[in-house]
Amino acid sequence: MAPKKSAKASAVITIQDDGTLNVNVSFTDVDGLPITGLTAWPAAVALPTVAFSDATPGPSAFSYVAASAPAASTDVSNAFVVGVIGCVQPPVPGSGQGVDTTLTIASGLTNQTAPVAVDAGMLTMTADASAPGGVVVSVQN
Repeated sequence: MAPKKSAKASAVITIQDDGTLNVNVSFTDVDGLPITGLTAWPAAVALPTVAFSDATPGPSAFSYVAASAPAASTDVSNAFVVGVIGCVQPPVPGSGQGVDTTLTIASGLTNQTAPVAVDAGMLTMTADASAPGGVVVSVQN
C-alpha cells in the first residue's frame, strides 16, 4: 500500500515599509492543490517556528517574533502572517549575508507524521544610513 500523502505548507517573506519582514504561510492539500478560503489559522496546526542559518555559531543578524494569532496576509494571497523578522541592532560586523531561513511546523497538517521544515528564503542585510534602522534587507524567496 502506498503511503498516505500529507498536506504541505509554503512560506514567503515579504518586506514591509518599516524595514521589517512578514513571514507568510500558505497551505496545499494532500493532492498538492492550494487551500483557499481559510479565514483563520487552522486550530489543529501548530504555530510555526523560524530558524536562521547564522544562529550557529551566532549571534544571528535577525530576530523572529511569532504572531500569537496569525492573521490573513495582505501581501500573499491565501496566506497567513505568522510572525515578523527584524534586524538585530546594531548588526554584528560581517553578519547578515546570505542567511537561509527555515520555517518549521511541528504538527497538525493532514497526515503529518513528523515536523515539516520549509525553506522560507535567503536574507541579506546591507548598510544604508537612509533606511529605517540604518540597514536594508533583501529577500531571495
